[in-house]
Amino acid sequence: MCLVRDAGSPGGLVLQLDLIPGMPRLQAAGRFLAPAGRYFPALLPEEAPQQRLTELALGELARGGRWVKVIADFPSVVDGMPSGTARPTYTSEAIEAMVTAVHAAGGLVAAHVTTDSVSQLVRAGVDSIEHGTAFDESVLRLMAQTGAAWTPTLCAVLGVPGTAPEAVRRRAADYQQRLHELLPLADRLGAPVPAGTDTAGTIAREVALLAEHGLNPAAALAVATTTGYRFLGEPFDRPGQPTTLVTYHNDPRNDPREDLATLSTPIAIIIDGLRVR
Repeated sequence: MCLVRDAGSPGGLVLQLDLIPGMPRLQAAGRFLAPAGRYFPALLPEEAPQQRLTELALGELARGGRWVKVIADFPSVVDGMPSGTARPTYTSEAIEAMVTAVHAAGGLVAAHVTTDSVSQLVRAGVDSIEHGTAFDESVLRLMAQTGAAWTPTLCAVLGVPGTAPEAVRRRAADYQQRLHELLPLADRLGAPVPAGTDTAGTIAREVALLAEHGLNPAAALAVATTTGYRFLGEPFDRPGQPTTLVTYHNDPRNDPREDLATLSTPIAIIIDGLRVR
């Protein structure tokens, strides 16, 4: 990978990385923002109560973050694990106030959301919806108007084990069916769909899943390349700038569902003019 958006890390550890030439460009989000008992304890060493949400978000930007990652909905956590149904963690007013302040400071907001509160988040000005498993056509049309991105993280949300409860497996199967309508619609509307893996899978696998669930192969590949770069505001084709390039033995524009090996094994990687592979 030549460009990485880190959408949150425990305690904002990624902000402490000292990247050297030849490392991928990095846009980091600092620590996860969630109230006590509403996210995985191992990933949430500090809580973010609603009355301090804006203050703490601006604090992550001051530490060097480009993004702020808010956990906008989540189940209650019992004995370290999610329990029950996901529900909003903050009021829409608190989210909107935080987003307004972050934008004024030059930052961007990514929101973890799996409920139908996604439309409220888009209206509040959130820049990137992570997961978005309750999407419908109206939300995508709204996102196309605002420029917000949808990161489906299919490696994570479709990885339901066969031992999962029937209701969970049924929801995953229903979502898979809806993806065949939602992903092509997002492409037609011009709503950005960056490639993201959460904590599961690889970018190559994510591209293959996007193609499997409705994007044509060229659009699926663009998600992890040109579309992603443009959404993140990173130049990659300006005259006179150092080259960032990945090359393959075979043409990766072929169907990625059949060419995972090609996508996973580039023969050369050049980042900002420095060959690293």
